[in-house]
Amino acid sequence: MVKHLSSKLFNLLLSLFGIILLGSIPALFNQMNLSFSGYIRSIKEVILVLVGLKPAVYGGMAGLEKPIFPQVFIHMGESGLILLLSLLAALAVALFIVFVYFLLPGWSRKGIAFGLRVLDGIPDILFMIGTQLLVIYVFKETGLNVANVATVQGERAVLLPVFSLAIPTMLMFLKLLILRFGQEIEKDYVVLARAKGISPPAILNHHVLRNVVVSTVYYIRHHLWFILSNLYLVEVLFNVPGISWFIKDYPTTEVFTVALLLIYVPIYLLFHLFEWAVPGEWRRGG
Repeated sequence: MVKHLSSKLFNLLLSLFGIILLGSIPALFNQMNLSFSGYIRSIKEVILVLVGLKPAVYGGMAGLEKPIFPQVFIHMGESGLILLLSLLAALAVALFIVFVYFLLPGWSRKGIAFGLRVLDGIPDILFMIGTQLLVIYVFKETGLNVANVATVQGERAVLLPVFSLAIPTMLMFLKLLILRFGQEIEKDYVVLARAKGISPPAILNHHVLRNVVVSTVYYIRHHLWFILSNLYLVEVLFNVPGISWFIKDYPTTEVFTVALLLIYVPIYLLFHLFEWAVPGEWRRGG
């Protein structure tokens, strides 16, 4: 147990150092020349900021800077809200579609699979722009403001950014869930459950689902940077004052590194907490 925790802690520290090295890369380039001394100096300054020996500030001229904390947490909260709601919505809709999919006859499944392939071929940014245009069109035709298309003058855009991020994320989940549910349904324990007369919905809900949960979480972990890249697009298109907006408006080494650490560390801890808490039989399946 101690060895396992030590290994995880070492991996975390190694990742943190890698983020510091990555955040300081701009200092490596001085116009058209490489400046290794500037790179080392930038790394030292970031470390001093992180350990509290140098104030963490952003923006303004010398002497007029503002503290990064707690301002960065406000922007993290905006991004975190949209990310969390979109993940939950995408997973809920994907699970519902998968349950319906496996309860339908074979010919119906082929039609759904074809439709999903068509949707999967559409660039994610088109979904985002399309939702904006649809809301604008509805407003022009009916006068009904379904949702804010951008955050302006204190009016927050939440519903539309969540919806826009949830669509490509849901399609990504669907591909995995259809594959994993299909694999589980072919296993012996499902055949035995059918032989005992257990209904298909009960088999999917009580037996197959729990064995798919772990692989789904691992899938999210391995594709999270893809989801975060879509979150960046959403924040730009909908003018959401999230962490991407903060980095874009104040592109300093300190801001970038602190923001990246605040994204990476909670995600790392959450996934490893899940790995520790998940029952052993869920990992083994069956």
